[in-house]
Amino acid sequence: MHTRKIFVGVNIAPSAAKLIGRKLRDFDDLPIRWSKSESWRLVMSFAGHWDDEALPEFLAKIEAAAQTIEAHDIVFDKITIAPDEARPKMVWLTTTEPQAAYANLRTAIDRVLAPLTPAHVPGYPHITLGRIRQAAWRELSLVPTINRAVSIVVPVDAVIIWESTTIDGANAYVPLAEYPLK
Repeated sequence: MHTRKIFVGVNIAPSAAKLIGRKLRDFDDLPIRWSKSESWRLVMSFAGHWDDEALPEFLAKIEAAAQTIEAHDIVFDKITIAPDEARPKMVWLTTTEPQAAYANLRTAIDRVLAPLTPAHVPGYPHITLGRIRQAAWRELSLVPTINRAVSIVVPVDAVIIWESTTIDGANAYVPLAEYPLK
C-alpha cells in the first residue's frame, strides 16, 4: 500500500510572490539559498502519513472544514531570520501581529487533524523564503541582521493539500486537492 506524506496550507498568489521577490533583492549578497518563488507556500500543518485507502476520508474532512471559513487576507509585515538570530537557519516572511482569520482557519484544520496526528505548537503564519548557507554565514566578518519591515498582503481563498515527495532526486510538493473557502 502506498503511503503519502501530507501537508495542509495555502498557495502564494503570483502578485504577492513578485512583491516578495523584489524585497529579497536587498539580500542578494548574503549566503542564502533562496527558494524558487513557485515553491513558496504557507504551510499550516503537517498532516502525517496517509495511505491511499484512508486519504479520501481525510480530504473530505478538510474540504468540510474549509467551507466553514471566510476567504481573507494575511498581512505579512517582516522578513527575518528564523528561528532566531542566535540560530540562523532560514529566512522567513512572517507577521508580528496575530491574524484572527488565519487563526480561525488553522483552528478548523487542527480540529480535523487533532484525532489523527500529534498536536503541534500554534504560531504566527510564516513562509520560508530561503535557507542560510551555514558554513559561508559563519565565515562572514560581520554577521548580518535581517529584520526588514514590509507590508505584503497574501489572499487566502483556498486550502491546498500537498504530498511531499521526491521528483528527479529533488524534494517537491505535489498538490493533491484544493478546497475553496466560503
